[in-house]
Amino acid sequence: MKIPNRGDYIQPASQNIAHILELWLTEKLSNIGETIPILEEYPQISAESIMTKLKETVSSLNGLEKVLINIRAGHVYLLHMIGDVVVMDQNCERFFQQFPLFVNVSIKVQEHSPSVRHNTCQVLVAVEHVTMKGENRNIPLSCRFSHQQHQSFDGAFTNTRVASSPDGQTFCLLEELATR
Repeated sequence: MKIPNRGDYIQPASQNIAHILELWLTEKLSNIGETIPILEEYPQISAESIMTKLKETVSSLNGLEKVLINIRAGHVYLLHMIGDVVVMDQNCERFFQQFPLFVNVSIKVQEHSPSVRHNTCQVLVAVEHVTMKGENRNIPLSCRFSHQQHQSFDGAFTNTRVASSPDGQTFCLLEELATR
């Protein structure tokens, strides 16, 4: 996903989600201080803030059965290099001077069958901090989803499953959200 998102390379069903993630990332970058946003906070914080954004705009999930949002973030110098120069688009150089991080966003959706009416959507948000060049790991087998059930103020129950890698660099959050 590029920022700003022009929507010309995203499947139509995920356009609203891409816009929500663009707003989330813009907010994160506008709150820069002594730390690099996203990269220097726990992946759990990023995953939970994305899930909160989706809950605030739950109508964007109408018609969707499953959503996977995968975010990989790392220092810009972990990107591909030729010699001592990072290979990047010229339009990105100014951005990287101000925010020395990359954020790779992948969105996958599965739509509900049009003949069946559903009022929930399973959402999986996975956030990974890339700490080594060429690193692209899967969640280790030692990570298992833990199950939590929460009751909201309106009395509805939400099922939450979380998994985290032993080193804390990968965090996954799975929730079933009511869409109506």
